[in-house]
Amino acid sequence: ENGSSWFHYDFAQSPYNPHSGTVRISSETADTTPSWQFLTPVIFEGAWFAGHLFATVEYHLFNASGILLHVSPVYAPSEVPAFFATGYTGTVSRVEIHTPHPGHWVLDDLTFTVPEEPPPPPVMRVAIDIKPGSEPNCFNNDGNGVIPVAIFTANMFNAVDVDSATVTLDGMDVHMKGKSGNAGSFEDADGDGDLDLVIQFEDIDGTYSVGNSIATLMGKTKNGDSISGSDSICIVP
Repeated sequence: ENGSSWFHYDFAQSPYNPHSGTVRISSETADTTPSWQFLTPVIFEGAWFAGHLFATVEYHLFNASGILLHVSPVYAPSEVPAFFATGYTGTVSRVEIHTPHPGHWVLDDLTFTVPEEPPPPPVMRVAIDIKPGSEPNCFNNDGNGVIPVAIFTANMFNAVDVDSATVTLDGMDVHMKGKSGNAGSFEDADGDGDLDLVIQFEDIDGTYSVGNSIATLMGKTKNGDSISGSDSICIVP
């Protein structure tokens, strides 16, 4: 890392014995806090150290914002390479080695794990009705007017929980109502006694073509859960 004075060598020199192979690294004698930066956050488990007993070392672990996350216990190396664990299981972006005697120890075989990306949260399927009350759901997609869509309360899903401002219909945004700025209204659109959410979408010319038969709604709940629903359509030329 810039600002740190690392060097490496591969010839035999006790007590600076490598754990594996022949190559190991150390810091210049004036650098008491040599460091390195990972390209992406990792779980840094530790490294193998060897050197003089008086040349103690400790880890200081930081995140990408430079916030100190963890300081390890102090470790005293010997001529027999041994693994010095960080004792920290979270992810880090930068590691500093704090040592009062730089240049009198070596390290090799850094051990770290790049965590897997967490899977995306599941998308909750919801029941919708385009142009509630009409069948088939035919309309002109000419950029004029609005397209009404009902999101039904059903199967343990409550349409009241939808964040209506996040909902789109194949990329078309919600039509805000007048001065109130409301993005929808609650009503019993399917006559089952539950409140459903009815939203109107700004008709954008060219979103659909004659022959398109499915429209898909996407959005989120107020808790940030993703929702999706589809319904049949027919486009009138």
